[in-house]
Amino acid sequence: PPPAALRVALEGLWHPRARKARRPSTTKGYPRRSRRYLTAGATRPLKGLGDDTVGVDDLPRRITKKTGPVAANQTMRLLRAVYNYARRKQRDLPPNPVEAVAFNHEHKRTEVITDWPAWHEQVTGLRNPITRDWYLFLAFTGMRKGAASEARVEHFDAKAWFLHVPDPKGGPKRAFDLPLSGYLIKLLED
Repeated sequence: PPPAALRVALEGLWHPRARKARRPSTTKGYPRRSRRYLTAGATRPLKGLGDDTVGVDDLPRRITKKTGPVAANQTMRLLRAVYNYARRKQRDLPPNPVEAVAFNHEHKRTEVITDWPAWHEQVTGLRNPITRDWYLFLAFTGMRKGAASEARVEHFDAKAWFLHVPDPKGGPKRAFDLPLSGYLIKLLED
């Protein structure tokens, strides 16, 4: 058979029949990231990619310079996963070239609201009530944006004072009921 190209392996990895179940946000990000950063090597045979550890090691440096360290790390994680996926299908491939890559250090966001009264005044002054309530909901629950945006009316129980979070980061096995204050109950009811 002809040598598999990176594009074929990418398509196989994000195909619905792929072995590992992935979150929709992850599978949406794969094609976007591959189009943006891996297009140049998409038709390249995987054996050639596997033998080019120097070229693969240079890729995150170029991405870091252009877009930043997080994008570079995410792209290299994707490339590593794609290559590992292809290697399960094509056993004669060289070791994963991403092993030679030194990943960037990612800084955690440490932005903290230090002046709550000023923040609250600014947020409550927003014209759009949906945006205003969204920020208040996030602040008073501590939920992640992704999990909060997936909240549905059927997850809300005003009588029991909780919001069921069926699919938080970590997947459905980590589902939980979030207790809500009277303030949040009123906010959600409104």
